[in-house]
Amino acid sequence: MQSLENRVLWLTAAIAIIAFSGCISSDPVDDTAGHTPVATEEIADVGAVQAKTSVEEVKTPIAELKAEPEPPAEARAVPEPEVKPKVDISKKKMTFETVDISALYNASAVGGEKGIDGHGNAYPADKLPRGKAVSFGGDLPEGLVFSMPNYQEAEKNVITADGQTIKVSADTYCAIFLLTAATNSSQMARMKLGYVGAAAGADEMLKVSDWCGAPKFGEIEAAKYDRVSGENEAAKCRLFVQVVVLEADKKLEAITLPVNANMLIFAVTLAK
Repeated sequence: MQSLENRVLWLTAAIAIIAFSGCISSDPVDDTAGHTPVATEEIADVGAVQAKTSVEEVKTPIAELKAEPEPPAEARAVPEPEVKPKVDISKKKMTFETVDISALYNASAVGGEKGIDGHGNAYPADKLPRGKAVSFGGDLPEGLVFSMPNYQEAEKNVITADGQTIKVSADTYCAIFLLTAATNSSQMARMKLGYVGAAAGADEMLKVSDWCGAPKFGEIEAAKYDRVSGENEAAKCRLFVQVVVLEADKKLEAITLPVNANMLIFAVTLAK
């Protein structure tokens, strides 16, 4: 009886062992059960996309860091031209030297068919001063004189500016005093000052007021006349003195006048 029971127990144990052994498999467990399988190529594509996106995210801000464009030429800072030191004549005791310009006279200030202005008007011959050392006084520096011709209607006695060069004795002067006036409105044009040893002349803007108006460029009125000869005898006319201050410590040897026929040069005096 006991032997039968033992057999039953052993049989039961054997069945249990066999049943347990059937639940164990040598195949790997499928963890993807219930999930959609993903191909290896798709995983590789996803990695490539992520890598590309990362590169673009880095490149984008770099592309935006462009160099600032240069400002247009007119907006760039232009260096100031070098300012040459000039003589201070405000408190200087000056001596004067007249310049003979008679060889350059090319017009008459007192007559001619068209007058000095091209409209039949001219200075009155009987009013203009004449002589080698004419002083106008007034607000002009003490001792300043000009060399003036003997005016006769048929003679040439004034320069209309046409680029003529006035040669002077090379020396260190402080200023040029021009006895001048302009016709057909006030005039501005560049003259050149020739200094010893300079390759090119120094530009200087010459400004001259209209002969029948008040001075407007800082000139000194040297003379004023009640009339002009010609068609408009009631008009008043003037002579002005314009001062050109020279560069310090340089020797002047030539003055080249502007090319402007409406500028009249009656006389030139240099100051030291």
